[in-house]
This record gives sequence, structure tokens and C-alpha cells, in this order.
Amino acid sequence: MTRDVFDHRVIEAAAADVRLAKIQLDGAGQWLISDGKGPSEPLAAEVWVFDEALARVLLVHHRWRGWVPPGGRVEPGETPREGARRELLTIADAAKPLVAESGQPAAWTSLDEDWASCFPEDSSRVRQHARWLHEVSAR
Repeated sequence: MTRDVFDHRVIEAAAADVRLAKIQLDGAGQWLISDGKGPSEPLAAEVWVFDEALARVLLVHHRWRGWVPPGGRVEPGETPREGARRELLTIADAAKPLVAESGQPAAWTSLDEDWASCFPEDSSRVRQHARWLHEVSAR
């Protein structure tokens, strides 16, 4: 997928989500609008899913990235939010047990534990966001 493949609706939806985001990681917003050309290949989305107590996060075991939040490539014509929803629904349904993609087991992981990932900052970022969610929900 190249820059030309992203339609205007996808770019606008991604930009709107960046404006609404509580935190922005790795310069995502700047990358999105760089030189006014929009995103380049690949556009991906991930989902941070917490249990009701905000004590555990849903992770999948990727073959070379280690334990990471569910996510993946955004398909042509799909917004990042639509892509995130699709990726999440491939493994999680509130009425069913977790069913992971082949070779990528899914598990609820305690936020009190570190997990092996090629993104070492993920665990602290996820914990920080869970604390923020807890503070906001307590108001």
C-alpha cells in the first residue's frame, strides 16, 4: 500500500483520532501529516484492552515481536479505528473464550508483571494509561 492508496476518508479519520488521543507515541501525528502527504506504507493500528478492574491487559504473542497488544495492518479503504476493531474481533468476543490467530496465542497479562516484547517501553506506557483510566473513572 502506498500513499496514493489511502483515500481522503482514511486520512481524515486517522487525523481525527490523533487529535482525540490522550497520548501520542513515537511521533505518530507528525508522521501522519508529514509534508502534507499523509501516511506511507504500512498503516497499522493496535488496541489496548483492559479488564474491568484495570489490572490486566490483553496481549498476543507475535512470533518475533514477543508479547504485544492486538493489532495489525490497516486494509485499503479501512480507517485505523476500523482496522483496530477488526484485529480485536479476530481474537476477542465477550461471549466466547479468546481465540488467537494461528501461531499467535492471546492472554490476559497482569499489569504488575513485565512482559517480553521488542518494544520495551510498551509495558510502562500501558500501565500509565491504565492508571489514567482508573483516575478518570473514579471521578
